[in-house]
This record gives sequence, structure tokens and C-alpha cells, in this order.
Amino acid sequence: RAADVYNNLVNQDPGAGILQLYNNQAIGQQVYMDSAQLAVFPHLTNFTFEYYSSNATFSGSVQAEVQFVLNNSGVFTNGFQTPGTVFYDSGWFNIFTPNDLFAGTNAAYLSFGVSELYAGGGPLVPLSIDLPQNFTVVYTIQNLTGSDMIGFPVYNPSVLGTNYGSYWQQDLANNWSLVTNNVTPIGIGMQFEAVPEPTVIALGSVGGLLMTYLIRRRKA
Repeated sequence: RAADVYNNLVNQDPGAGILQLYNNQAIGQQVYMDSAQLAVFPHLTNFTFEYYSSNATFSGSVQAEVQFVLNNSGVFTNGFQTPGTVFYDSGWFNIFTPNDLFAGTNAAYLSFGVSELYAGGGPLVPLSIDLPQNFTVVYTIQNLTGSDMIGFPVYNPSVLGTNYGSYWQQDLANNWSLVTNNVTPIGIGMQFEAVPEPTVIALGSVGGLLMTYLIRRRKA
């Protein structure tokens, strides 16, 4: 059975507002897996994040991309090495407002696993990788038009694993800067679930087809 190696989807900060995303501006957060859990459960099978939109529906055909990136660029900002090598890339997939998926809501979890398609979008690259202890999860949005908006509710502290409460932001010249909010730490709501190495468990127990799911969330 899968177990959490990182979980920051519990302690939402209702006073922190929304970390908003903009067209083609990559936003990332460096996350640190729980080392004790990761030693036993290194093989990623499911990844979940929460997103928010105030729109009833998007005007454009909005797409998202999720990447896992090692912080090994050799370039340092504020003493931290910036994101470098991509070791997982979902590719672009269609993303819809939570209200489009569940009428009357404006936040939802998006989760995808080892071998499945995102409900309503293009094919995602299957999750079947061993996780390093720390890396940056990078999100990019495109095709927002008019009043379209999308962002992340803020969570802190994490209940398993850690982050530093800051986030990476990339400009259009592909330069990374480290952003710290002076009012409150910024934590993107994410969860990583993993299993032992497939060589030591029956592959059938991993679940060959983990269905993508969206869980309804209602915001005040």
C-alpha cells in the first residue's frame, strides 16, 4: 500500500489569500520529503495538489504543466541553488475551473497516478519514478484570457516533510528568483504518495491503473 512521504494538504491558512499564477510564468516550491518515510517508500505512485479559481468557467482553453526539477543548476539565489534538471514533466494538459467540475465550488484537488489520463485533458506522462529527498515542483499555466484566474490556496505548516515557506518564480528570460512573503509563509498544498521499490513488491499491488480524481472543495 502507498504511504505519504510529503503532505501539506491539512493546515490551510485562511488569512493568507491565494498565490496567483500568470500566463507562462513558472512558479515552484522546493519540497523536502520525510526522510524516514522516503527510506521505506521511495517509489512515487500518486501526486495531488489543490488549486483555486474564482471564475465560474474559463474564457480560454486553459492548460497547465507540472514538472519536478532538481535544484542542481549551479546558480545560487539567497544561498539556495536554483532549479535545474527536470526529472518529471506532465506535459501540457487542459485544466478547468472547480465550478465547471463541481457546480458551486471554487477549489478542488487534482490528483494523477501511475497510468491514467487527467479527466478532461490530454495524456499525462505516467508517474513511475523514485523520488529524491528534495526537489522543486514547478507549475506553469497558459491561455488565460480576460478575467481568467487560477492560483493556489496557502497551507502551512506541512504535516509530513517540509518546505521553507518561500517559492521560486521564473521570469520570461528563464531566470529564477526566490520570493519570500513578509507576512506569512507560503506553502502550496501538495501530497506525495509512494510505495517500496517495485522489485520488492508484487507490481499488481501497486495498482496498474490509478484513476485520476478530483475531490470537491467548497470555499466560503
